[in-house]
Amino acid sequence: MGASQAATREHTLRAFDNQRPISGFNPTFTGCVLACAAYYQQHESMPDKTRPPTGAQINYLEGFVVKGLSALAALHAGLFPGWTADIENPGYLIRQIPPSFFRVPVHLIAVFPEDNSLRVVWELAQRVRTDAASIMYISGSNAIHKILEYVDDVDFCEYIPKYGRDLEQCIARKFVDDGPVICVRIAGNGVEKDRPLDTPEVRAALSLTSPSEVANATIKLDFLWRRGHDRAFNVSNVLIVCDSVFKSAGFERTFSYQEAQVSAVDFVPNPLTNAMEIGRYVCWLIEAVKIYRDKGNLLKAVKRALSLTRVCWLNGFSDEIKHILDNSTLLIDQEITTSEQIAKTLGSLSLPDLSVDILTVESYIKILRAQREVCLIRERQLYPDGVCDAAHKLISRILLVVSAESGGAIE
Repeated sequence: MGASQAATREHTLRAFDNQRPISGFNPTFTGCVLACAAYYQQHESMPDKTRPPTGAQINYLEGFVVKGLSALAALHAGLFPGWTADIENPGYLIRQIPPSFFRVPVHLIAVFPEDNSLRVVWELAQRVRTDAASIMYISGSNAIHKILEYVDDVDFCEYIPKYGRDLEQCIARKFVDDGPVICVRIAGNGVEKDRPLDTPEVRAALSLTSPSEVANATIKLDFLWRRGHDRAFNVSNVLIVCDSVFKSAGFERTFSYQEAQVSAVDFVPNPLTNAMEIGRYVCWLIEAVKIYRDKGNLLKAVKRALSLTRVCWLNGFSDEIKHILDNSTLLIDQEITTSEQIAKTLGSLSLPDLSVDILTVESYIKILRAQREVCLIRERQLYPDGVCDAAHKLISRILLVVSAESGGAIE
């Protein structure tokens, strides 16, 4: 490290020393995570990046990751009653709330949904599950539900040990409208189709799925979940097409660090201890933060920044992100847009008995708009220069700290 780079890093660290709660910052494991990101970044820039990484450094990193995740899981099991460290799968905490079972990455446990929501998550996972042999995960915003007042949709990831004709037959069963969860769209393997879904084109695309090629190893199903007492929800399920031992090229389309297992099984197809995968996730998050920020989609940028700070163990930023989201119109504007889209989707479905669902979401939108006016007053009081300015500054600080903690290896 050059003298100027070291001075910049020291200045940045001093600037944020007062903002690091002891419980929210683990300098050793933060450094380990960012070392994995630096290794991944370097590997991807090499001429022969397809060669699997081997050698002293990757072995050291993976050994450190296993020890660090095991220690953090044991520590957090003591902090969160009812959760137990998963000894066989380092970095996970497990919880049994009969009949449901959850296996959650330790960096998400503090923001994971509370018990009163978990039964609903479990039941919904079983409804969207494509095959009994699959391993289900909840992912995305729902894994950090304690931070987000509004969650616009529910995302699942399903590792399914079927492909080709077998997978085609499994998915075709999801096209039947026999309950509160209605399949409305399919995408992947060269096809993007709204209802009607059971067509020769869709079946032909599904019959060509394969776990050996990235382009053919993922399928996304979109559902509409009619909740009855509340507005309908968008639900997505990304299928990772696996072979019989749960290996798949489709792992490149997801990240284990954003997934919590919702299956009663003692097997983790995509473990947390792969140093290259940690690095890939961190680098993807940093790039996503910058892209969304530059495009002006600050809510997406802030959400990605939240995930970045969790996985890097810079958890002191979580409260600052939550403060912005709780006291601005960013989330409620997204909720209004999502609800309007759901009302439109409901109106386009040729199904009986949807009038009540449509009225429910329309009434909900009216309530949201009234709440937005109150929220806007609070936002203007707290952020006189605008919430966009506050979000930009927070994102910049997070990226600066990540860069500083990586010793300048990650910009």
